[in-house]
Order: sequence, then structure tokens, then C-alpha cells
Amino acid sequence: METHIASSPEAAVASQAALGDLFVSPPARAAAGERLGVSLALEAGFAQRWLASLGTTGYLPDTLFVGALLLLQSRWLGAALPGSHGMPTSLPGTASAWLTQLDLDRRTTPHTADALPPLRLEARTELPASLHLDVDASLMDGPCASRLLAAIADTAADLLVHPGAALHNIRALPDADRRDQLAAWATPLAAPDLSLTVPAVFRRRATATPDAVALVEGDDAMTYAELDARSDRLAQRLQRAGVQAGDPVGMVFERSMAAIVAMLGILKAGAAYVPVPTDFPPERVATMFDQAGVTRVVTTEALASLVPASRTAVRIDAPEDGVDATPWTPRPSTANRWRTSCTPRARPAYPRASRSAIAPSCGSSSMSTTSSSHPGARCCMRRRSPSTPRRSKSGDRCSTAGAA
Repeated sequence: METHIASSPEAAVASQAALGDLFVSPPARAAAGERLGVSLALEAGFAQRWLASLGTTGYLPDTLFVGALLLLQSRWLGAALPGSHGMPTSLPGTASAWLTQLDLDRRTTPHTADALPPLRLEARTELPASLHLDVDASLMDGPCASRLLAAIADTAADLLVHPGAALHNIRALPDADRRDQLAAWATPLAAPDLSLTVPAVFRRRATATPDAVALVEGDDAMTYAELDARSDRLAQRLQRAGVQAGDPVGMVFERSMAAIVAMLGILKAGAAYVPVPTDFPPERVATMFDQAGVTRVVTTEALASLVPASRTAVRIDAPEDGVDATPWTPRPSTANRWRTSCTPRARPAYPRASRSAIAPSCGSSSMSTTSSSHPGARCCMRRRSPSTPRRSKSGDRCSTAGAA
């Protein structure tokens, strides 16, 4: 049997700017001018049908595979097909009619071969029939080239089996890739566990690693066990003080470990925390607490003077006489369905949980503890001396609380 080896300049031109976008993994750095060659032996039944079709259609030996490559580029990258009048979504005619026109265009359009093309596709009719891809090594690595060649052969087989099909019905994804995308890579989402609130996730971590460091502030550190115990005691104090599920509880803290204890303790009590910066004017703080419905404010002895007189101050560093040392029992709370808007940072070392907890955004005079329309809202809490001009919001250092 006569051997035909035909290259495809059309494929090279069409893929020059696009092949680098086909694959997520960048190829290893290749030397300038380095080429990569991969071959694929065609399945025996497909090879026989292809060779037989050459006698009936008169196509160039590689027209079927060049058409497959062009069709893949159209499907994968949105590139315009020959005969689509520059419109990527306009697929002309049936598979057979389009291949016939493509073959005619390839025979009548002159091509120059002054330089080696970035990609060269060869169809070899000598038995065993095969495809060969010669490509610039800077475009892709060996596994990527082999996968592309297998996709070309698969699409070419579908073009050959369904000559009367519309081009948009021709398969452009091998069965193995389809299974990966629809099954292996598409794990069904599990139903959300509504019990996984921030306190519950933290308790799970504290139980697993009680002696691991959870917070660091300067030279001081706090373990998960210590943070769990201190926040338990604060939660009990708040509950004994009358805090109910969903109540907004204010926070007046500098960035510190105590602020993290307060946040976690408020959540464990079933409430929502409303932090305010310590450098805000007292009138603004009072207005924010008014609009949020805050009646109790957790703070420290040093900052208690910043709490409006109309609010009850709960000093986190005050003596804890009368507080039961038994572990905290969770209290159901609507706050667990809200989102944390901001946190005064000490350097939390534990992962944050998503879809939990619950303070409205601060730094705004329009606060509402029941608002969930601004997930991931930002809040700025920073130390500033009275003589330092206030920066604009875009210049503040902000932290966002949300999913880890």
C-alpha cells in the first residue's frame, strides 16, 4: 500500500495563539526550538473505515483529522470554523458537506512553509495506521500532547460515523474525559450540617488539639483548651446576666486575645457580637448601639469608660465569682445563621467556619443585627492616636471574617 504522509498548515495557523490556553497546567520550560513528538495508533476498526473513506471521498489523507482539530478548537476555545463567516457559534452544514468544503479549500489555497509550524499533524496510512503530532515543546508537555491527539482521533471517528449529522452534534469530548467531568470530578454536594456553627467547629478543634497554640499576642500565647475554657466562662456569665438567643451584644476592645475570647464567648451564649472601634466618638458609639439594639457590652476594665452609661458593661477581666466551672452547654441561636462581619485581630490560629456567626458590619451608622444582605462585610479596627488624622476607608487596614 502506498504511504501518504501529509501535514496540515491550517491546523498550525489556527492553533498558534490558542493551544497554550487549552491546558491548565503550564508545560515545563523548554529550550528554544525544542520539538515534541507523540504518536497514536488508530483503533483497527476506525483505521479500516478511514482508509476506505479515502477511496470514496477523495479527501486528502489528513483532512478528516484537520477537521477534527478545527472543530475541537471551535468547541473548546470559541474559535471560528472555516465556512462559519467568522462567527464561532455558526456551524455550517452537515459534517460531510463541511469536510468536503474544507478539503477543497485546502487543495486550492496556497501555503508557505518558510518556518516550522508550532503544531504539525500527520496522518499515516501505512499499517498500522496512526496519527503523529509534532509540536513546539513550549506549548505543551508530553501528557497534554497525547491527550490532545486522543481527542482529535475521537472526534474524527465521530465525524466519519455520522457524515449527515450537524456539526454541533459531533462529539468533542472523549468518553474518558466525559466521565471525569460528569462523575469523577462532580462529587455531589453534601447537605449542609446546620449544627456546624462557629462554636461547634471550634469545640471540635479544641477537643482534638487542646494543647496546641490558638492565639498569639506579643510574647503571650493561649492554647485551644485555655481559649475554650475562658470563652465558656464568659458565655455562662452572659447567660446568667439575661442574654438570650439572638441578642446583640456589644464589644469594645483593642486588638487582643481578650477580644477573641469575647467574640467566641458571645457566640457560645447564642448571641451576636457588635464590635465598635475604640477611637470612635462616644456619640457615634451610642448611636450604633442604639440602632443595633445593644443593651450589654463586653469590654475590659481599662476600656469600660468608653461604654455608654445607658448600657451594661460586662468586664471580661473582672472577678468571676459565682460562675460555674462546668463545661458550656450550647444554646440555639438565630445568630448562627448570620455571618461574621469583622473581628479585632489577635492572630487566631484556628480555622474559621463558613455560614456561621454573626455580627453586623461596624464602622457604619446603619447597623442591623438581623441583616444578612452583606456577606463578608468588612470592618476596620485600628489603633490611632488622637492627633493622627483619620484615613479614608480605602486607606484603613481591614479584616474580613468569613469562610476559611
